[in-house]
Amino acid sequence: MLVMANNGSREIAALAIFGGLFHMVNHAVAKGLLFMTAGSVEYATGIRDLKKLGGLARKMPVTSSTSFSGSMTISGLPPFSGFFSKLVIIIAAIKAHYFVIAFLAAGMSIVTLAYFLRLQKGLFAAKPMAAIEKIKEVPLAMTFSMVCLAIGCIALSALIFPGVREAIITPAVKVLMDVSNQPLTIK
Repeated sequence: MLVMANNGSREIAALAIFGGLFHMVNHAVAKGLLFMTAGSVEYATGIRDLKKLGGLARKMPVTSSTSFSGSMTISGLPPFSGFFSKLVIIIAAIKAHYFVIAFLAAGMSIVTLAYFLRLQKGLFAAKPMAAIEKIKEVPLAMTFSMVCLAIGCIALSALIFPGVREAIITPAVKVLMDVSNQPLTIK
């Protein structure tokens, strides 16, 4: 909308809106997954203090893997869908000559990656906690839900492809862009 408010190109505005919607969907799936993995860790350990946890990858491999998937999606690393949505946002910002916004988006991905790598290391790879032998993976209903969302973190990457994009997100972009009834194409 910032692009259109400044009388910018409708195509660039459509690309930016597509990127924003795409990223919103990715963020919802990945953040939901991360909350589920946090709940699984708390369920299995009874501990909420991250400083008291560690070494859980061996005892909770599904939770560890799905947490990593959510973390990498939020951070925007390929092949996870967050990479593609952030890339679209950065490309739209560059095309619209909003270089500071593009730089901030890329920079925040690096900061987010650093934070989530620290979280992954602390929870799953660090020195094991004292009572780790009693810990086991969470029940199937919980792991199944996490695995489904982790698959979604990669499967949503398909939204970058034109045929999939037109079927799923472009209708929403058109609704948001329908301010002047001009034909719309996303390039």
